[in-house]
Amino acid sequence: DVRIISQTKKGNLEKALLGEKVGTSIKW
Repeated sequence: DVRIISQTKKGNLEKALLGEKVGTSIKW
């Protein structure tokens, strides 16, 4: 399903952004 793929892509993107935020907060 195209919807499922786009959903997981969106989820992975959000996870990556969250990881970046967490990574920067840990650095600081």
